[in-house]
Amino acid sequence: MQIRHDLVELRESMGPILNVASLVSKATTRDPRGNVLVKTGANLAIDWATRKLMPKGNSLLGTIGGFFAKNLASHLFNRRAKTDAAVNS
Repeated sequence: MQIRHDLVELRESMGPILNVASLVSKATTRDPRGNVLVKTGANLAIDWATRKLMPKGNSLLGTIGGFFAKNLASHLFNRRAKTDAAVNS
């Protein structure tokens, strides 16, 4: 019983670390599932926004920022599609 209690406490204390690890994972990998047209539109919008917001001399920062934004957007749109499908069911 004490071991179970200790494991529950350990899991609760590791929560913030797991949340950060999940965010890093989402920022560095794309979610392959989801609507291709929505992803393409989001990628084009992110490319356009980074070109407009980043000065021409700082293309490395725009490239890296666009990479992370596209990866996070792929997870965000997939999660949104799942919640919409659950509500419509």
